[in-house]
Amino acid sequence: MSENINASCSTESIELFFILTARLRLVLKEFGQIVPDPSSSVKENLSRLEAGQMNWINDNLTTYVTVMESTKAELPEATPWNEKIFLWNFLKHFRCKLPNGCMDLISADSVFEIIDPWGRQIFRSLHFFFITSFDIETFLSRPWHQLFARQESVNQAYAELHQKCMLTTEDIIYPMAYLGKHTVNELNSVGLFEGENEPLACAPIFDIAAPYSTTAVIHIFRPTRVFSTARNQLISPFSNHSI
Repeated sequence: MSENINASCSTESIELFFILTARLRLVLKEFGQIVPDPSSSVKENLSRLEAGQMNWINDNLTTYVTVMESTKAELPEATPWNEKIFLWNFLKHFRCKLPNGCMDLISADSVFEIIDPWGRQIFRSLHFFFITSFDIETFLSRPWHQLFARQESVNQAYAELHQKCMLTTEDIIYPMAYLGKHTVNELNSVGLFEGENEPLACAPIFDIAAPYSTTAVIHIFRPTRVFSTARNQLISPFSNHSI
């Protein structure tokens, strides 16, 4: 009998999710990040997800954590985390590639994410977890629009660039500096972080087996200010961390 993807997710799939996030926590803590404990509502929220949605989250997270752990194993002991190697290994796993010069845009103070054709975040640099006060479980199991808010004009610009990347057959990088710095606010998080981000670029990710067939899109940006409105405190996301 085929799986009913509209059925509620199982206890086993929720348990697997927590096993995977525990593995992610270990790596984050090793590189200096204080990770919030799961909120009391996480399990209840997960139980409301459809089976197909929960399975997709677990499949994606399994790949992410596995590649992350293999990247950590490659690094010599006491070596800072290397985001470029992490991204390279993730792309290699899926036999994908970036446009020429795209990797050079990633610096020590930039953050990046990979978005699939349906607008779902399938990869994020480890730095991403340093600029949010959400617990890992909430951050990884809810869509972006339920976690963050920003100007609708910026959302629209991102959507248009995403579409351009998905349709292009050119080895091209789209600059995003023209968007200017903009504010991103967390919704119902512990720290209620308010971040100021500077968009840098986005680019298509190509399937090596089918050159110029776009499989996903990478967004690169630089967080220039992170402020916790709940704590009335300026956050320095990349200081005092070995990452």
